[in-house]
Amino acid sequence: MILKKLLFILLLQLNLFAVISPYDSLSIEEKLEIMINHFISEQIQQQFPAVPVKEKLADDSIIKPLDYELYYNYIHRFKNIKQARQKEQEEIDEKFAGEIAYYKGRVNTLKKHYQKKENLLPLLHSSINKSYKIFYGQPAVKNLRTSDGKLFALLYSKDIYGFNYNIEKELLINIPKEIYNEVIDNYRTLKVKVAFSYENNILSMKQVKLLYNDIWYDGFFVDNKKDAIKLDIKINDDIFSQLNIDNIKGKK
Repeated sequence: MILKKLLFILLLQLNLFAVISPYDSLSIEEKLEIMINHFISEQIQQQFPAVPVKEKLADDSIIKPLDYELYYNYIHRFKNIKQARQKEQEEIDEKFAGEIAYYKGRVNTLKKHYQKKENLLPLLHSSINKSYKIFYGQPAVKNLRTSDGKLFALLYSKDIYGFNYNIEKELLINIPKEIYNEVIDNYRTLKVKVAFSYENNILSMKQVKLLYNDIWYDGFFVDNKKDAIKLDIKINDDIFSQLNIDNIKGKK
């Protein structure tokens, strides 16, 4: 819940540029950390089962005597209905207890599962890519050229949400020489993906993948200096909070 509130305030500037946000003063590292952790928690929550909803008994207060029904018969019929309702309530309680137990068991299983780093990595990579796209924009290449028989390009980012955090890094593209000119002429059709590395709480861009004519090619950074960002990646434990049965409303 805390992360969602932070994220909401952080993203206010997307539509309210004239409003000064307290999060404008945060560094890009702090903003990325908030965003990535939010997306990780969100993906885990999407795997939660539906929150159990307790059924409600039918309202017997609307039961009225039938036409020409004797009062004694009406009372007897009403009493039988009440007894049947008691049995129904016991069945509802038993079913609901089972649903609660399943929900809590599933949530606890997910919590243990994602406490292992290897299980968290797929969610982490997905969250990193989403966050980078929000802050830096869509990766693309330009200024393609050949030098010493090799193909080079400039990796940059097309701003999407107005954060204006630009990326510019020189790339060496590993692509067959016979299609150099073809790729240079059609560079706008290239689909670009950035692969990230996250080790020892350090996030950096590792490699670039470029798609051309349904074939993926590798792009390597000319400058081996890594633009490392230190991030404290962790799951928001609040999402694993146990259900409060008293606060769960029944079906109407």
